[in-house]
Amino acid sequence: MATEMTIRFTLAEKWQDKWFRSLSPAEKLLFLYIIDNCNIAGIWEIDTELASFVIGMTIEETQKALEKIKEKTEPLNETHLWIRNFLKHQRNLPLKINNAAHVAVINILLEYKDCSNNILRLLDTEDIREATRGYTSPCISPLNSPHSISNSKSTSKSKGNSNSKFVPPTFLEVKEYIESNPELSNVNAETFFKGFNDSGWVDTQGKPVKNWKLKLRTWSSYGQRSRPNTDERAKPAGNYIR
Repeated sequence: MATEMTIRFTLAEKWQDKWFRSLSPAEKLLFLYIIDNCNIAGIWEIDTELASFVIGMTIEETQKALEKIKEKTEPLNETHLWIRNFLKHQRNLPLKINNAAHVAVINILLEYKDCSNNILRLLDTEDIREATRGYTSPCISPLNSPHSISNSKSTSKSKGNSNSKFVPPTFLEVKEYIESNPELSNVNAETFFKGFNDSGWVDTQGKPVKNWKLKLRTWSSYGQRSRPNTDERAKPAGNYIR
């Protein structure tokens, strides 16, 4: 079965970088593998077994190489690793809420915002704060490391919202939010509200919506038509989002 090809930028200057030069051939190969296999936010789900098979090393060799690579990456928890400079080298900074590609990245980073001060800083812009207000990160088991924000002010703020639950908006709230943000004028309030409300506020992957404002901006970024036809109105809202 054919799959969509992933195309990414590569920083040619890495071969002159002192840290990269210091890596062994195995460590260099693993680092390049991780860059090619992380998600669009630069987060790699650690799988040394698959990496070993693809690269042609033993699992022990891969695990040893990974420890060296962690010097320039950031463990988010026991199973995920973040390449801090990935977004920079992919020309995706600063993140903008009205950019469709950036919205997808923001959605991923939100899952880990309580695992990393660096991720918090990337999301700390006025438009992103407004669109994600009230969002509670489901990050589980952050490592006890300098990257953990368990004792930071940011954690104390989110801690107060740790028990907060998603409250579906009313149609009036959706309509008023669209009217107060001109960049969202291409979204039909009735279609958005009816579609998600009828589907129980879940997205196309069956996951509960955690932030309806961010989901609405995703619609806008994908160029939703303001006057869909009757057949489109009958579909769950999530079907519009690819």
